[in-house]
Amino acid sequence: MTCYGWTMMKFDEYYLTGIRSNDSRNEIVLREKGKTYRGRNPARRQIVVYRVDEGLIRGNTFAKCDYAVYTKQTDHVYLIELKGSDYGHALEQVNSTVGILLTRPELAPKEVNVRIVLSRYNTRAPGYRFPSEIKLINKLKQINGSFKPHHLKKESHTLTEDII
Repeated sequence: MTCYGWTMMKFDEYYLTGIRSNDSRNEIVLREKGKTYRGRNPARRQIVVYRVDEGLIRGNTFAKCDYAVYTKQTDHVYLIELKGSDYGHALEQVNSTVGILLTRPELAPKEVNVRIVLSRYNTRAPGYRFPSEIKLINKLKQINGSFKPHHLKKESHTLTEDII
């Protein structure tokens, strides 16, 4: 398929390195230093898990998140960051990853979601949003066409969800 002269590609067609798994297992589990992301796959869809940090994006020049999860049938991308307690830094890493991986004109996933798992989450005040959170929400609006609460989730220690 072409769009404005670009040959459109699916995420897994464009990114062929950094693949950690590519199968239809019923659950993926990503762990790092006491934080866990658990994605249930009850429909047994084909899911590609990428290591982003030192996989898709190499070197220390850019901040980057830890993982990307791509669902082939639904064309959804989940960016996963497993972090200590620095939510602001986690947002910077995800913002940078979105800018590097998902702003290419030949890539247009149907939906991009961000998941941040922290050892603890401290907010400054009720309703406060970090400037980098506002920036990320605006990027997700641009990519997804709108922003819905399920596009950005954060949890302490473990985040478990069904991958769509």
